[in-house]
Amino acid sequence: MTAPGWRHPLRRLHHRHVEKKLAPAIEAADALGVPLDAIRIRAALTYEPAGPGVFALPAMLTIAICSVLAAYNESGCTPGGRLTPEQGACAPSATVGFGMLGIAGFVFLVVAAAVVTSIREGQNINPTYRPFYQAFDLLRAAADLAGSDPAGRYSETVALSRKAVELRQPLRVAINHTTATFGTGKELKATTNRHIERVEAALGLAADDLLVDRRAAARKLGVLAASISNNLAHDRFTGLLPEAALPAAAALDPDRLDGRRLMKACRLAGIFVFVLAVALGRFGVEAVILVPAALAVWLVVSFLLLCHRHGLAEATRLIRSIRSLLPVSPAPPV
Repeated sequence: MTAPGWRHPLRRLHHRHVEKKLAPAIEAADALGVPLDAIRIRAALTYEPAGPGVFALPAMLTIAICSVLAAYNESGCTPGGRLTPEQGACAPSATVGFGMLGIAGFVFLVVAAAVVTSIREGQNINPTYRPFYQAFDLLRAAADLAGSDPAGRYSETVALSRKAVELRQPLRVAINHTTATFGTGKELKATTNRHIERVEAALGLAADDLLVDRRAAARKLGVLAASISNNLAHDRFTGLLPEAALPAAAALDPDRLDGRRLMKACRLAGIFVFVLAVALGRFGVEAVILVPAALAVWLVVSFLLLCHRHGLAEATRLIRSIRSLLPVSPAPPV
């Protein structure tokens, strides 16, 4: 089935990536003999244009940075202010203006590049359906390993096990987003969370079986990935896998992906803060001001990235998980 002829260039770029991911998944499902509802999946992965809100946070940060630069330069140009004639002259207004314009242009280019990259990677979809891409990768890898003779090499087995693990985080984030969007009650949230835990446990058990029978375990993982894709396309959020495929109780192991999510947010925030610190340093901002400000901005941007990517509830949970690992000082004696 060929891809429709979308005329909008951004839509065409998005759906090109969708077909690049979906076509091998369809072939893998055919090789395993399992159904894959490509029509409903394509409908779920329809392009959703990014709204103006994507520029809201960068615009506020740019305004804040420019305001700090303007105030800092004004304090140096005022008699009795930060700078003295022996230390140097204040920057001309034109220099400060061009500097602000350069910062604004740099932020705009970074955001525009991020938007285009997101479209190229097919991310401009409803967050509920983002697990499709990981499910496609798992389905294709499972079909390759199940159809190989002999039953795959060790490196291919490890790669398939990792893809099974990588599917867990998007599923949990998608379900959390769905429940938060609809504002469901605590009971339904608990039901969906228990179901996701059992789905994660089913994927983990099937991945563990790769050490026993690679071909059979790979086929089972492929069947699970196809079933998750079909049910997700039909919005069966509490029935991603049939009851027969779910274990009686979810394994009580901690979420190993929390550290990766925190590390990614901290890394991106660190890059942003480093570029910002270099830019502010060019304007002569002193280290005694720059260091604590950079630390505060790094913490705030890290939390905002977690909120943007995983939602406020999940970001708060991740922060609480860090606090639970910190030592607690003993209570003062009464």
